[in-house]
Amino acid sequence: MQYHSHLILLSGLGISLCASSLTAQNNSFIDNRSSEVSRSFSWNPFSRPAQDSLDQELQNEFFAPASPGDDDLGVQQILKEKEKIKSWQVFGEVAGYYTSNAALLSQNTLADSFLVTGFGVSYQKELPNSFIVSANARQQFFRYADYSSLDFDSFNIGTQLTYLFRDFHEIAVYSRYNYNLLTRPTWKDHFFDCHTLAFGTQKIFPVSKAQYWFTGGELAFNWADPTGYGRNEYNFFLGYNAQLTKALNANLYYRMGLFDYHSSSRTDVNNTVTLALSYTLFENCSITGSVSGIWNDSNRDVFAYNVFNPGGGLTLQYRF
Repeated sequence: MQYHSHLILLSGLGISLCASSLTAQNNSFIDNRSSEVSRSFSWNPFSRPAQDSLDQELQNEFFAPASPGDDDLGVQQILKEKEKIKSWQVFGEVAGYYTSNAALLSQNTLADSFLVTGFGVSYQKELPNSFIVSANARQQFFRYADYSSLDFDSFNIGTQLTYLFRDFHEIAVYSRYNYNLLTRPTWKDHFFDCHTLAFGTQKIFPVSKAQYWFTGGELAFNWADPTGYGRNEYNFFLGYNAQLTKALNANLYYRMGLFDYHSSSRTDVNNTVTLALSYTLFENCSITGSVSGIWNDSNRDVFAYNVFNPGGGLTLQYRF
């Protein structure tokens, strides 16, 4: 059961060839870039504010510290009253990233750095009969150092219903709805919004009480405005989680997605790899460092791109 929260958290994005392209005359391409950046952040499990999930709490609650001879004695459990899990969480976050391809160009790429700040609230409740319901609302602000015309704000609100097959070794199925709105920094000019309905399944493969593999698949339907950005997604993901110390957690994550766009003949194959380390400074504060690479291949050459994004940030949160 110590892996249960990871199942919830994961249930988780043309162009001119010179800097002058980043102007209002090319807003359609900038809109596409912004929607891809927003979607990639919503999928990235390490950017989620609840990443210091219940895994560590459950380990500390039920298992004694490792010591020589544990294998001979068997698993040692601490018999103490289980604390009530807090359902609500409010959070704030700030992170900085370098990007090798700020505008997601197919060639003549533009490097930049950008700042992501945000805040939000989330709710998670375990229901009878192995159901879990969760909901969240999140506002983020993306600000670029050199190419300010790429700046945008992102608002997400969504809910998810998960069913755990407790007798089948941590298999979960879920359905999820999310709404994403992108606006200019003035908050008055919205240029993209998207409704997403997704269905997926996930499976945990324990290695030890501090390590596990996870894998799964998701089918997502996206209805967007402008309609040209609406698409169906067919995603497969695989990852590894290790609690290296009481405070330090490591994640390695891979996703492959096939994106079939509704109103055009465009089809993309997207590969994403992310490695992240998260360190809990104290109960309500954690820092994260990550590096990710995205390789997007498209049957329309202008939408093919590669990008490399290292960075890190700080998250403050409060549960009640």
